[in-house]
Amino acid sequence: MVFHLAKGLLSRGHTVLPVGPERGVGWLGDLFRTELHLEPASFRLRRVLDPVCVADLMNMFRKESVDIVHSHEFAMGSYGTVAARLSGLPSMITLHSAGAFLNSGRTRTAMRWSIRAADVVTTISDATRDTITTGLRLRDGGLQTIPNGVPIPEGDGSLIRSELGIDEAVSLVLAVGNLYSVKGHDILIRALTLVAQRRPDLPWVAAIAGRGGEHASLLALSESLGLSERVKFLGVRSDVGALLNGADIFVQPSRSEGMPLSVIEAMRAGLPVIASDVGGLREMIASGVDGELVPAEDAQELASRLERLLGHPRERARLGSAAKVSSGDRFGLDSMVDRYLHLYRSISGLRENHSFP
Repeated sequence: MVFHLAKGLLSRGHTVLPVGPERGVGWLGDLFRTELHLEPASFRLRRVLDPVCVADLMNMFRKESVDIVHSHEFAMGSYGTVAARLSGLPSMITLHSAGAFLNSGRTRTAMRWSIRAADVVTTISDATRDTITTGLRLRDGGLQTIPNGVPIPEGDGSLIRSELGIDEAVSLVLAVGNLYSVKGHDILIRALTLVAQRRPDLPWVAAIAGRGGEHASLLALSESLGLSERVKFLGVRSDVGALLNGADIFVQPSRSEGMPLSVIEAMRAGLPVIASDVGGLREMIASGVDGELVPAEDAQELASRLERLLGHPRERARLGSAAKVSSGDRFGLDSMVDRYLHLYRSISGLRENHSFP
């Protein structure tokens, strides 16, 4: 999201300085360098409470003639806001999830102060906004929602099908996400077992892309249920666009969720999505219109929806086409960039002697 926002701002003639942790810019920094020819700046947190980090950020803002500070998530939501306030700069925070800061009194206090000190705070979904508002006991209406924008995925779908050794007659069921319990991949595997038992006539293969601590247990589960030949674990992939363009159905069986980019990408790719009826997923999918929602942790219902879509290509096409249209309206890149630009312009007038072109 940060990369695509920066790209959109650059295309509109603005200057962007990406800033990340000294040892954690990683792949995102590489993306800024190779795709946008920007060299990220970095900050260093030496301890939990680090006034030197604040001073370093203030010096950076002054040296780079920064007009607006846009911070993301808890750490920079706190440090970036303090540094901006002391520098007399307008600032905003975007929170992508409720985060662990709700679990500690100290971090709740820090986040509550940061939200009050920032000129504007956005979240990526109404569900995330409501969770934070309740968890921090904020007044309603204090946070705004701007959904993440996602480009239409690009990539040759035939490559993944060739890799998996499947032809057009075989349906590819795809899930993308970290292999953690909250993502519910075990529920998907159990649902696929039911599909295999109840509809042995349906030809399908499932692919799960991602890494995480549940890899070994998920692999063991699929083997114990006799699905080792039909459920493929792909690990971390850099060709998600190709995966999406080669798939027939996308599944997001999460136990809890904000507004996952993987689902937006799947909808933008024109895939029918079956997802758990939790969190921000309720805001993304109108069940039966542009996707399907099922109760969380309900392998039986998930299996029933999978059977239906696997056996009805026309229904898959209908839902996928509707998803592509609705996601373009709500989650297009231009829409996201325009909404952030509107906020930048609105807060630039809140600080004397600062303007935003």
